[in-house]
Amino acid sequence: MFSDGKGYDLTLDQMCKKMNLSTTHLERMVRTEFECGAMEYCQKMKLNKAFLLLQNTDLPIRQIAELLKFYDESHFCSFFKRRMQVTPNHYRNETRHIV
Repeated sequence: MFSDGKGYDLTLDQMCKKMNLSTTHLERMVRTEFECGAMEYCQKMKLNKAFLLLQNTDLPIRQIAELLKFYDESHFCSFFKRRMQVTPNHYRNETRHIV
């Protein structure tokens, strides 16, 4: 999913239609610019947003999962732990001690 800047999420296909590009062409452009595929780029952006929300807010994990458009808290926690090797709560607790 990509954000259109107005709070709406766009799928790769929807974005391609808006930009009048084929999915192959957009995928190639993203890969050239960011050295990863569109899906991986979206996941990196979600992870970066999760870092900021965990470090700088007291929002519950459930609400962060919702803001980042995960199916539920469990999916968000699995996604986060797979990439960071720690749970979102552990990450929050560890990064808040760093000043």
